[in-house]
Amino acid sequence: MKENPKICMISVEPFCKPQGVLSSRCFSYFAANGWEITRDISSADFVLVNTCGFHEKTQDCSREEVRKALAGVRKGVKVGVIGCLNKINPKVLKEFPSAIIMDDLKDLNEFMNAKIPISKIDNFNYDETLFKKYGFQPSGYQIFDKVQFFLGNIISKSARKFSYPFAEASHLQQVLAEMDHGGDRSKIYIEIGKGCVGECSYCVIKKARGPIESRKEEDILAELKKIYKPGKIINLVADDCGSWGIDFKKTIFDLINGIEKALPGAGIDLCYINPFWFEKYPDEYVKMCENANISSINVSLQSGSDKIIVAMNRKYKAKNVLNVIKRIRAVSPRTMLWAHLMIGYPGETLRDFIRTMRAATYFDFYCTFYFSSVRSDQNYSHNIIVWLFKNVTMRSLKYFRMFLKLFFILPSK
Repeated sequence: MKENPKICMISVEPFCKPQGVLSSRCFSYFAANGWEITRDISSADFVLVNTCGFHEKTQDCSREEVRKALAGVRKGVKVGVIGCLNKINPKVLKEFPSAIIMDDLKDLNEFMNAKIPISKIDNFNYDETLFKKYGFQPSGYQIFDKVQFFLGNIISKSARKFSYPFAEASHLQQVLAEMDHGGDRSKIYIEIGKGCVGECSYCVIKKARGPIESRKEEDILAELKKIYKPGKIINLVADDCGSWGIDFKKTIFDLINGIEKALPGAGIDLCYINPFWFEKYPDEYVKMCENANISSINVSLQSGSDKIIVAMNRKYKAKNVLNVIKRIRAVSPRTMLWAHLMIGYPGETLRDFIRTMRAATYFDFYCTFYFSSVRSDQNYSHNIIVWLFKNVTMRSLKYFRMFLKLFFILPSK
């Protein structure tokens, strides 16, 4: 191997928090083994593509980025492929026989002639400076996503220069930070676990990430003490933060208490909470938000219709979850509450869709996903007119509410 070899890394879904942690570990691993990171694929001695497979569009993005990498490297330079797509739908990658498909990160050790194996890299965190290291930005997003990212960046960069008397009450600044992909510098992200305990009919997380595997509290706290800086917000990363600790008979409330004791007053974000936990521990979540400095909670509600929630094989009722949201808002107005919502699930009627629209108004912000039949046991074709109507309606509602936040006090339910 030549002296100071260069490596270019491409992340298909750089804003996915678990993938961000994976990419950050890889960057630390490259540096520890003497590899220089470059954004220029044509000068790289090795290219690594971190794939995503949770949705049809991200699978298409992954395939496109692998194709571009193979076409852009110098003769003799290899392209490696890691990430979720390798496990979710490996047949997608069979059209690239010259790519090196790595099902386990330890495969990197032999290929890169590593003196320090990936298992010795014990950082499971990153901040937004990570995004500057990628060779490419993903190219295959739908036009809705491209417009959303563009508008989000323009609005956030412009509006955050001004102060508003109601900004704290409306969570405007936090919403703008979520929209400003890669531009916010207020957070550090730390992985607390991976996998989940759910059996959702549409989801491929277990196939990609396995059953729940929580990191030990002492390891998380030790890492936080190394990287935390006063004023930063700690974003806890997992496929389902609510399931942390159940594999060794603890709960997320134990971890929050531990962080509070180790770093008093530090702001904490909880990402990807399955609403099942809100229904199971309503009082505990309300008390946690009342007593701890919970900056934001991302709730994967998916639908406001119980009929659709049952069809998804998810174990909660929308009304119960929204009641907990209202209770949290009453005791902790500082906490931004935002949601993931899925539209277009098979069997969804206009009434079901309207219920989801109503549920969206309980949150300060939300991201929408259109149903994707990535599970092999499901096949479903979208009506393009209905697809356009639902996408445009949900995203227009979101930006209309953003407009109201910019110019008026918008009360939450």
